[in-house]
Amino acid sequence: MRLKTIIFLIFVVLSNANAQLEPYDTDSDGLRNISLLSHIQFLSQNPSYWGFSYELDNDINLDDTKNWNGGLGLAPLGTATNPFTGVFDGHDCVITNLTINRPTEDFVGFFGVVSAIAYVRNIKITVASISGGSYVGIIAGRNFGVLDNLYGNGNIVAAKSYVGGITGENTGTIKYCRANIKINGGEAYNGGIAGENYGSVYYSRSFGEIQSAYIIGGLVGNNSGLISNCFSRVNVTAVDNYIGGLAGSNWETGEIINSYSTGQVTGSGYYQGGLVGFKHNSAKDSGSFWDTESSDIYESVGGEGKTTSEMKDASTFMTENWDFIDIWTISPTVNAGYPYIKNRPSSTQDNDTIAKPIITFIPNNASQSLSIDINSLNSTYCTFSIYNCLGSLVLKSDQFVLSKGSNNITHDIKKLSTGVYFAIIYLNDKVYTQKFIVE
Repeated sequence: MRLKTIIFLIFVVLSNANAQLEPYDTDSDGLRNISLLSHIQFLSQNPSYWGFSYELDNDINLDDTKNWNGGLGLAPLGTATNPFTGVFDGHDCVITNLTINRPTEDFVGFFGVVSAIAYVRNIKITVASISGGSYVGIIAGRNFGVLDNLYGNGNIVAAKSYVGGITGENTGTIKYCRANIKINGGEAYNGGIAGENYGSVYYSRSFGEIQSAYIIGGLVGNNSGLISNCFSRVNVTAVDNYIGGLAGSNWETGEIINSYSTGQVTGSGYYQGGLVGFKHNSAKDSGSFWDTESSDIYESVGGEGKTTSEMKDASTFMTENWDFIDIWTISPTVNAGYPYIKNRPSSTQDNDTIAKPIITFIPNNASQSLSIDINSLNSTYCTFSIYNCLGSLVLKSDQFVLSKGSNNITHDIKKLSTGVYFAIIYLNDKVYTQKFIVE
Protein backbone atom coordinates (compact mmCIF):
# COMPACT_ATOMS: atom_id res chain seq x y z
CA MET A 1 0.00 0.00 0.00
CA ARG A 2 2.87 2.34 0.81
CA LEU A 3 4.42 1.84 -2.65
CA LYS A 4 1.08 2.58 -4.34
CA THR A 5 0.71 5.72 -2.26
CA ILE A 6 4.17 6.92 -3.25
CA ILE A 7 3.47 6.26 -6.94
CA PHE A 8 0.17 8.13 -6.68
CA LEU A 9 1.83 11.14 -5.05
CA ILE A 10 4.52 11.22 -7.72
CA PHE A 11 1.79 11.13 -10.39
CA VAL A 12 -0.06 14.05 -8.77
CA VAL A 13 3.10 16.15 -8.52
CA LEU A 14 4.04 15.48 -12.13
CA SER A 15 0.48 16.22 -13.31
CA ASN A 16 0.42 19.57 -11.49
CA ALA A 17 3.88 20.44 -12.80
CA ASN A 18 2.76 19.81 -16.37
CA ALA A 19 -0.57 21.63 -15.97
CA GLN A 20 1.07 24.94 -16.87
CA LEU A 21 3.11 25.55 -19.99
CA GLU A 22 4.77 28.87 -20.77
CA PRO A 23 3.84 30.21 -24.23
CA TYR A 24 6.68 31.36 -26.49
CA ASP A 25 6.84 33.42 -29.68
CA THR A 26 7.20 30.48 -32.07
CA ASP A 27 6.80 32.49 -35.28
CA SER A 28 8.92 35.53 -34.34
CA ASP A 29 6.18 38.10 -34.85
CA GLY A 30 6.44 39.65 -31.39
CA LEU A 31 3.38 37.80 -30.05
CA ARG A 32 3.67 34.71 -27.86
CA ASN A 33 1.68 31.82 -29.31
CA ILE A 34 -1.18 30.23 -27.36
CA SER A 35 -2.51 26.90 -28.60
CA LEU A 36 -3.09 24.81 -25.46
CA LEU A 37 -5.22 24.89 -22.33
CA SER A 38 -2.00 24.75 -20.33
CA HIS A 39 -0.86 28.05 -21.90
CA ILE A 40 -3.99 29.78 -20.57
CA GLN A 41 -3.45 28.27 -17.13
CA PHE A 42 0.15 29.49 -17.11
CA LEU A 43 -0.93 33.07 -17.89
CA SER A 44 -3.62 33.07 -15.22
CA GLN A 45 -1.12 31.94 -12.57
CA ASN A 46 1.85 34.13 -13.55
CA PRO A 47 1.10 37.87 -13.18
CA SER A 48 4.63 38.80 -14.26
CA TYR A 49 3.64 37.73 -17.79
CA TRP A 50 0.69 40.15 -18.09
CA GLY A 51 2.92 42.73 -19.76
CA PHE A 52 3.74 40.53 -22.78
CA SER A 53 1.70 40.19 -25.97
CA TYR A 54 -0.05 37.05 -27.21
CA GLU A 55 -1.97 35.48 -30.09
CA LEU A 56 -4.23 32.45 -30.38
CA ASP A 57 -3.25 29.77 -32.90
CA ASN A 58 -6.47 27.76 -32.70
CA ASP A 59 -9.75 27.26 -30.83
CA ILE A 60 -9.37 26.26 -27.17
CA ASN A 61 -11.88 24.45 -24.96
CA LEU A 62 -11.67 25.70 -21.37
CA ASP A 63 -14.13 23.18 -19.95
CA ASP A 64 -11.57 22.09 -17.36
CA THR A 65 -11.52 25.58 -15.83
CA LYS A 66 -14.53 24.54 -13.73
CA ASN A 67 -12.12 22.36 -11.76
CA TRP A 68 -9.35 24.93 -11.33
CA ASN A 69 -8.47 26.62 -8.05
CA GLY A 70 -10.79 24.55 -5.91
CA GLY A 71 -13.82 25.34 -8.06
CA LEU A 72 -13.13 29.08 -8.38
CA GLY A 73 -12.34 28.59 -12.05
CA LEU A 74 -9.94 30.72 -14.07
CA ALA A 75 -8.00 33.40 -12.19
CA PRO A 76 -8.56 36.51 -14.39
CA LEU A 77 -5.62 37.95 -16.29
CA GLY A 78 -4.96 41.35 -14.76
CA THR A 79 -5.88 43.01 -11.47
CA ALA A 80 -6.52 46.58 -10.34
CA THR A 81 -2.90 46.95 -9.21
CA ASN A 82 -1.37 44.82 -11.96
CA PRO A 83 -3.52 45.11 -15.11
CA PHE A 84 -2.95 43.39 -18.43
CA THR A 85 -0.82 45.78 -20.50
CA GLY A 86 -0.02 43.88 -23.70
CA VAL A 87 -1.67 42.95 -26.98
CA PHE A 88 -3.90 39.88 -27.19
CA ASP A 89 -4.97 38.92 -30.71
CA GLY A 90 -7.39 36.01 -31.02
CA HIS A 91 -7.32 35.86 -34.86
CA ASP A 92 -11.07 35.11 -34.63
CA CYS A 93 -10.42 31.84 -32.79
CA VAL A 94 -13.03 30.61 -30.30
CA ILE A 95 -12.56 30.07 -26.56
CA THR A 96 -15.37 27.88 -25.22
CA ASN A 97 -16.68 26.79 -21.82
CA LEU A 98 -14.92 29.40 -19.70
CA THR A 99 -15.82 29.14 -16.01
CA ILE A 100 -15.09 31.82 -13.40
CA ASN A 101 -16.84 31.30 -10.07
CA ARG A 102 -15.70 34.14 -7.79
CA PRO A 103 -18.86 35.74 -6.34
CA THR A 104 -16.99 37.59 -3.58
CA GLU A 105 -14.29 39.04 -5.85
CA ASP A 106 -14.25 42.20 -8.00
CA PHE A 107 -12.70 42.69 -11.47
CA VAL A 108 -13.85 39.39 -12.90
CA GLY A 109 -13.65 38.27 -16.55
CA PHE A 110 -11.18 36.52 -18.84
CA PHE A 111 -9.21 39.70 -18.24
CA GLY A 112 -9.69 41.19 -14.79
CA VAL A 113 -8.47 44.69 -15.74
CA VAL A 114 -7.25 45.82 -19.18
CA SER A 115 -4.90 48.79 -18.92
CA ALA A 116 -4.94 51.98 -20.97
CA ILE A 117 -2.01 50.78 -23.10
CA ALA A 118 -3.47 47.32 -23.86
CA TYR A 119 -5.15 46.16 -27.06
CA VAL A 120 -7.44 43.11 -27.04
CA ARG A 121 -8.89 42.06 -30.40
CA ASN A 122 -10.47 39.32 -32.52
CA ILE A 123 -11.53 36.92 -29.76
CA LYS A 124 -14.75 34.93 -29.43
CA ILE A 125 -15.63 33.59 -25.97
CA THR A 126 -18.70 31.35 -25.98
CA VAL A 127 -20.68 29.29 -23.46
CA ALA A 128 -19.12 31.23 -20.60
CA SER A 129 -20.27 30.93 -16.99
CA ILE A 130 -19.16 33.96 -14.98
CA SER A 131 -19.91 35.01 -11.40
CA GLY A 132 -18.34 37.85 -9.48
CA GLY A 133 -18.91 40.78 -7.14
CA SER A 134 -18.51 44.14 -8.92
CA TYR A 135 -16.89 44.93 -12.30
CA VAL A 136 -17.84 41.73 -14.07
CA GLY A 137 -17.82 40.90 -17.80
CA ILE A 138 -17.10 38.01 -20.11
CA ILE A 139 -14.11 39.69 -21.76
CA ALA A 140 -13.01 42.04 -18.97
CA GLY A 141 -14.07 43.21 -15.56
CA ARG A 142 -12.81 46.72 -16.28
CA ASN A 143 -11.40 48.22 -19.47
CA PHE A 144 -9.14 51.24 -19.93
CA GLY A 145 -7.69 50.17 -23.29
CA VAL A 146 -9.05 49.06 -26.65
CA LEU A 147 -11.48 46.15 -27.07
CA ASP A 148 -11.85 45.48 -30.78
CA ASN A 149 -13.92 42.87 -32.67
CA LEU A 150 -14.82 40.71 -29.65
CA TYR A 151 -17.74 38.38 -28.98
CA GLY A 152 -19.02 37.38 -25.55
CA ASN A 153 -21.65 34.71 -25.04
CA GLY A 154 -22.86 33.13 -21.81
CA ASN A 155 -24.40 33.62 -18.38
CA ILE A 156 -23.25 36.22 -15.88
CA VAL A 157 -24.26 36.46 -12.23
CA ALA A 158 -23.03 39.38 -10.13
CA ALA A 159 -23.56 40.00 -6.44
CA LYS A 160 -23.03 43.76 -6.74
CA SER A 161 -22.69 46.27 -9.59
CA TYR A 162 -21.01 47.19 -12.89
CA VAL A 163 -21.82 44.21 -15.07
CA GLY A 164 -21.64 43.92 -18.86
CA GLY A 165 -21.61 41.31 -21.59
CA ILE A 166 -18.20 42.57 -22.76
CA THR A 167 -16.95 44.56 -19.74
CA GLY A 168 -18.27 45.77 -16.40
CA GLU A 169 -16.93 49.29 -16.90
CA ASN A 170 -15.40 50.97 -19.94
CA THR A 171 -13.13 54.02 -19.83
CA GLY A 172 -11.36 53.14 -23.08
CA THR A 173 -12.62 52.23 -26.54
CA ILE A 174 -14.98 49.43 -27.55
CA LYS A 175 -15.62 48.84 -31.24
CA TYR A 176 -17.12 46.10 -33.40
CA CYS A 177 -18.04 44.08 -30.32
CA ARG A 178 -21.14 41.94 -29.80
CA ALA A 179 -22.63 40.09 -26.90
CA ASN A 180 -25.35 37.47 -26.54
CA ILE A 181 -25.87 37.16 -22.82
CA LYS A 182 -28.08 36.45 -19.86
CA ILE A 183 -27.23 38.70 -16.92
CA ASN A 184 -28.50 38.60 -13.36
CA GLY A 185 -26.86 41.62 -11.80
CA GLY A 186 -27.49 41.95 -8.11
CA GLU A 187 -27.57 45.73 -7.65
CA ALA A 188 -26.99 48.29 -10.41
CA TYR A 189 -25.15 49.39 -13.57
CA ASN A 190 -25.89 46.52 -15.94
CA GLY A 191 -25.60 46.61 -19.75
CA GLY A 192 -25.44 44.22 -22.67
CA ILE A 193 -22.02 45.59 -23.68
CA ALA A 194 -20.90 47.60 -20.63
CA GLY A 195 -22.35 48.23 -17.20
CA GLU A 196 -21.01 51.78 -17.25
CA ASN A 197 -19.35 53.71 -20.07
CA TYR A 198 -17.03 56.68 -19.65
CA GLY A 199 -15.21 56.02 -22.92
CA SER A 200 -16.44 55.28 -26.44
CA VAL A 201 -18.57 52.45 -27.82
CA TYR A 202 -18.74 52.19 -31.62
CA TYR A 203 -20.35 49.72 -34.06
CA SER A 204 -21.40 47.28 -31.33
CA ARG A 205 -24.59 45.28 -30.61
CA SER A 206 -26.12 43.20 -27.86
CA PHE A 207 -28.70 40.43 -27.61
CA GLY A 208 -30.23 38.52 -24.71
CA GLU A 209 -31.75 39.52 -21.38
CA ILE A 210 -30.80 41.39 -18.21
CA GLN A 211 -32.42 41.38 -14.79
CA SER A 212 -31.24 43.62 -11.97
CA ALA A 213 -32.35 46.26 -9.48
CA TYR A 214 -31.73 49.58 -11.25
CA ILE A 215 -29.68 51.53 -13.82
CA ILE A 216 -30.01 48.95 -16.60
CA GLY A 217 -29.68 49.39 -20.36
CA GLY A 218 -29.76 46.94 -23.21
CA LEU A 219 -26.36 48.21 -24.40
CA VAL A 220 -25.01 50.28 -21.48
CA GLY A 221 -26.31 50.71 -17.94
CA ASN A 222 -25.08 54.27 -17.42
CA ASN A 223 -23.54 56.29 -20.24
CA SER A 224 -21.24 59.22 -19.51
CA GLY A 225 -19.24 58.76 -22.71
CA LEU A 226 -20.03 58.21 -26.39
CA ILE A 227 -22.30 55.58 -27.95
CA SER A 228 -22.21 55.76 -31.74
CA ASN A 229 -23.77 53.50 -34.40
CA CYS A 230 -24.82 50.70 -32.04
CA PHE A 231 -27.97 48.69 -31.39
CA SER A 232 -29.47 46.50 -28.68
CA ARG A 233 -32.08 43.78 -28.84
CA VAL A 234 -31.81 42.90 -25.14
CA ASN A 235 -34.90 42.51 -22.95
CA VAL A 236 -34.32 44.42 -19.70
CA THR A 237 -36.17 43.96 -16.41
CA ALA A 238 -35.71 46.03 -13.25
CA VAL A 239 -37.33 46.12 -9.84
CA ASP A 240 -36.34 49.75 -9.37
CA ASN A 241 -35.46 52.88 -11.40
CA TYR A 242 -33.45 54.03 -14.43
CA ILE A 243 -34.11 51.47 -17.13
CA GLY A 244 -33.89 51.85 -20.92
CA GLY A 245 -33.79 49.75 -24.06
CA LEU A 246 -30.35 51.14 -24.98
CA ALA A 247 -29.16 53.00 -21.85
CA GLY A 248 -30.57 53.12 -18.35
CA SER A 249 -29.29 56.65 -17.99
CA ASN A 250 -27.47 59.14 -20.21
CA TRP A 251 -25.50 61.27 -17.80
CA GLU A 252 -23.81 64.69 -18.07
CA THR A 253 -21.15 64.20 -20.79
CA GLY A 254 -23.01 61.25 -22.33
CA GLU A 255 -23.88 61.29 -26.02
CA ILE A 256 -25.81 58.78 -28.14
CA ILE A 257 -25.60 59.00 -31.94
CA ASN A 258 -27.34 56.94 -34.67
CA SER A 259 -28.29 53.99 -32.47
CA TYR A 260 -31.45 52.01 -31.73
CA SER A 261 -33.05 49.43 -29.45
CA THR A 262 -35.88 46.91 -29.81
CA GLY A 263 -35.85 44.99 -26.51
CA GLN A 264 -38.75 44.80 -24.08
CA VAL A 265 -38.45 47.21 -21.15
CA THR A 266 -40.10 46.06 -17.92
CA GLY A 267 -39.88 47.68 -14.48
CA SER A 268 -41.85 48.73 -11.45
CA GLY A 269 -39.97 51.94 -10.66
CA TYR A 270 -39.78 55.34 -12.33
CA TYR A 271 -37.49 56.73 -15.07
CA GLN A 272 -38.21 54.11 -17.72
CA GLY A 273 -37.74 54.70 -21.43
CA GLY A 274 -37.81 52.91 -24.75
CA LEU A 275 -34.30 54.12 -25.62
CA VAL A 276 -33.14 55.93 -22.45
CA GLY A 277 -34.58 55.79 -18.94
CA PHE A 278 -33.09 58.98 -17.49
CA LYS A 279 -31.35 61.88 -19.21
CA HIS A 280 -29.22 64.53 -17.52
CA ASN A 281 -29.73 68.10 -18.73
CA SER A 282 -26.37 68.27 -20.50
CA ALA A 283 -26.49 64.79 -22.08
CA LYS A 284 -27.16 64.54 -25.82
CA ASP A 285 -28.71 62.15 -28.31
CA SER A 286 -29.32 62.42 -32.04
CA GLY A 287 -30.60 60.26 -34.88
CA SER A 288 -31.62 57.43 -32.53
CA PHE A 289 -34.78 55.29 -32.31
CA TRP A 290 -36.58 52.55 -30.43
CA ASP A 291 -39.30 50.09 -31.39
CA THR A 292 -42.47 51.07 -29.48
CA GLU A 293 -44.20 47.74 -30.20
CA SER A 294 -41.47 45.23 -29.31
CA SER A 295 -40.37 47.28 -26.27
CA ASP A 296 -43.97 47.67 -25.07
CA ILE A 297 -43.12 51.20 -23.98
CA TYR A 298 -44.09 54.43 -25.70
CA GLU A 299 -42.06 57.00 -23.78
CA SER A 300 -38.40 57.89 -23.61
CA VAL A 301 -36.31 60.92 -22.62
CA GLY A 302 -34.08 60.23 -25.63
CA GLY A 303 -34.61 59.02 -29.16
CA GLU A 304 -37.72 58.75 -31.30
CA GLY A 305 -40.23 55.92 -31.07
CA LYS A 306 -41.20 54.06 -34.24
CA THR A 307 -43.44 51.12 -35.06
CA THR A 308 -41.89 47.76 -35.93
CA SER A 309 -42.57 48.24 -39.63
CA GLU A 310 -40.95 51.68 -39.54
CA MET A 311 -37.93 50.24 -37.72
CA LYS A 312 -37.47 47.75 -40.56
CA ASP A 313 -37.61 50.46 -43.23
CA ALA A 314 -34.23 51.93 -44.18
CA SER A 315 -35.81 55.28 -45.03
CA THR A 316 -36.58 55.82 -41.31
CA PHE A 317 -32.86 55.96 -40.60
CA MET A 318 -31.67 57.59 -43.79
CA THR A 319 -33.70 60.70 -42.94
CA GLU A 320 -31.22 61.10 -40.05
CA ASN A 321 -28.24 60.59 -42.39
CA TRP A 322 -27.35 57.08 -41.26
CA ASP A 323 -24.50 55.65 -43.32
CA PHE A 324 -25.91 52.69 -45.28
CA ILE A 325 -22.77 52.48 -47.43
CA ASP A 326 -19.92 51.80 -45.01
CA ILE A 327 -21.54 51.16 -41.59
CA TRP A 328 -25.12 49.88 -41.83
CA THR A 329 -27.09 47.55 -44.07
CA ILE A 330 -30.56 45.99 -43.96
CA SER A 331 -32.18 42.77 -45.18
CA PRO A 332 -35.56 41.17 -44.41
CA THR A 333 -33.82 37.83 -43.75
CA VAL A 334 -31.08 39.09 -41.37
CA ASN A 335 -31.45 40.41 -37.80
CA ALA A 336 -35.24 39.93 -38.00
CA GLY A 337 -35.37 42.65 -40.63
CA TYR A 338 -33.84 45.41 -38.47
CA PRO A 339 -30.72 47.30 -39.65
CA TYR A 340 -27.45 45.66 -38.73
CA ILE A 341 -23.80 46.67 -38.69
CA LYS A 342 -21.47 45.57 -41.42
CA ASN A 343 -18.47 43.45 -40.51
CA ARG A 344 -15.34 45.11 -39.27
CA PRO A 345 -13.16 46.26 -42.19
CA SER A 346 -10.12 44.11 -42.91
CA SER A 347 -6.70 45.40 -41.89
CA THR A 348 -6.03 46.51 -45.48
CA GLN A 349 -9.19 48.62 -45.38
CA ASP A 350 -8.70 49.89 -41.86
CA ASN A 351 -5.55 51.92 -42.35
CA ASP A 352 -4.97 55.02 -40.24
CA THR A 353 -6.34 58.16 -41.86
CA ILE A 354 -3.66 60.26 -40.18
CA ALA A 355 0.03 60.05 -39.57
CA LYS A 356 0.79 58.53 -36.18
CA PRO A 357 0.99 61.31 -33.57
CA ILE A 358 4.40 62.14 -32.15
CA ILE A 359 4.09 62.68 -28.41
CA THR A 360 6.91 64.26 -26.42
CA PHE A 361 7.16 65.16 -22.76
CA ILE A 362 8.88 68.49 -22.19
CA PRO A 363 9.99 69.48 -18.64
CA ASN A 364 10.16 73.21 -18.03
CA ASN A 365 12.00 75.15 -15.32
CA ALA A 366 8.88 77.00 -14.28
CA SER A 367 6.29 74.32 -15.04
CA GLN A 368 5.82 70.99 -16.71
CA SER A 369 3.78 70.45 -19.85
CA LEU A 370 2.91 67.71 -22.29
CA SER A 371 3.51 68.65 -25.91
CA ILE A 372 1.64 66.70 -28.59
CA ASP A 373 2.53 67.11 -32.27
CA ILE A 374 0.00 65.68 -34.72
CA ASN A 375 0.20 65.71 -38.48
CA SER A 376 -3.39 65.24 -39.68
CA LEU A 377 -4.53 64.53 -43.22
CA ASN A 378 -7.90 66.12 -42.55
CA SER A 379 -9.84 68.26 -40.12
CA THR A 380 -11.14 66.16 -37.24
CA TYR A 381 -11.78 66.00 -33.50
CA CYS A 382 -9.36 64.73 -30.90
CA THR A 383 -9.16 64.14 -27.13
CA PHE A 384 -6.42 62.86 -24.87
CA SER A 385 -6.22 61.38 -21.41
CA ILE A 386 -3.44 60.66 -18.93
CA TYR A 387 -3.36 57.52 -16.78
CA ASN A 388 -1.00 56.57 -13.99
CA CYS A 389 0.89 53.27 -13.99
CA LEU A 390 -1.99 51.57 -12.14
CA GLY A 391 -4.42 52.38 -14.94
CA SER A 392 -6.30 55.13 -13.09
CA LEU A 393 -7.43 58.21 -15.04
CA VAL A 394 -5.75 61.36 -13.70
CA LEU A 395 -6.50 63.84 -16.50
CA LYS A 396 -8.90 64.03 -19.44
CA SER A 397 -8.94 66.87 -21.96
CA ASP A 398 -11.95 68.48 -23.55
CA GLN A 399 -12.55 67.58 -27.19
CA PHE A 400 -10.64 69.88 -29.53
CA VAL A 401 -10.48 70.38 -33.29
CA LEU A 402 -7.45 69.49 -35.38
CA SER A 403 -6.81 71.33 -38.62
CA LYS A 404 -5.39 69.69 -41.70
CA GLY A 405 -1.60 69.57 -41.49
CA SER A 406 0.61 70.16 -38.45
CA ASN A 407 -0.93 70.70 -35.03
CA ASN A 408 0.65 71.31 -31.64
CA ILE A 409 -1.24 70.95 -28.37
CA THR A 410 0.28 71.62 -24.96
CA HIS A 411 -1.23 70.86 -21.59
CA ASP A 412 -0.13 71.82 -18.08
CA ILE A 413 0.69 68.72 -16.01
CA LYS A 414 2.60 70.29 -13.13
CA LYS A 415 -0.01 68.96 -10.67
CA LEU A 416 1.06 65.41 -11.43
CA SER A 417 3.21 63.81 -8.76
CA THR A 418 6.49 62.06 -9.50
CA GLY A 419 6.01 58.78 -11.34
CA VAL A 420 5.30 56.96 -14.60
CA TYR A 421 2.31 57.98 -16.75
CA PHE A 422 0.77 57.15 -20.11
CA ALA A 423 -0.63 59.75 -22.51
CA ILE A 424 -3.52 58.34 -24.54
CA ILE A 425 -4.65 60.03 -27.78
CA TYR A 426 -8.17 59.24 -29.08
CA LEU A 427 -8.32 60.13 -32.74
CA ASN A 428 -10.49 58.85 -35.61
CA ASP A 429 -11.66 55.82 -33.59
CA LYS A 430 -8.03 54.93 -32.92
CA VAL A 431 -5.87 55.06 -29.81
CA TYR A 432 -2.21 56.10 -29.61
CA THR A 433 -0.12 55.78 -26.46
CA GLN A 434 3.12 57.30 -25.19
CA LYS A 435 4.81 56.59 -21.87
CA PHE A 436 6.46 59.48 -20.01
CA ILE A 437 7.98 60.11 -16.59
CA VAL A 438 7.40 63.00 -14.22
CA GLU A 439 10.51 63.58 -12.11
